[in-house]
Amino acid sequence: MSQFEALPRDLRIVAFIFLLGGIDSALSMIIGAMTNHPRLEFGVISIFAFFGLLRLSNGWRIYALVMTWLAIIFFPVLAIVALTTNHFTFSIFNVPVTQIPTFAGILLAIFFLLLALWQLKVLTRPDVEALFQK
Repeated sequence: MSQFEALPRDLRIVAFIFLLGGIDSALSMIIGAMTNHPRLEFGVISIFAFFGLLRLSNGWRIYALVMTWLAIIFFPVLAIVALTTNHFTFSIFNVPVTQIPTFAGILLAIFFLLLALWQLKVLTRPDVEALFQK
């Protein structure tokens, strides 16, 4: 069994979610530069968090916890703001793809809030926390 496989499955999933967020930010920067809309995305740091979580770096666990708490604050605010509009523009890599109804946007915000709460639960579980203390 490899060191990666020895890690709790939930922790590997949390790390992978950070990797996906980092890749999304990196692609948004690249596409923005190619379309003359350069942007700086701090989310690319999450790519490093992926590797840090897999190496059981407590510093990267703290980063993940901070980002998770920010998401827990952000997504309810997004859902409340959604009540003031009649649609959301859904983007992939910062490229508008389609508009979705407000209800769907609120459901999406709730989904991401629940995902962030699950990530918080995983990162603060005693068995996972103990891995980062070694």
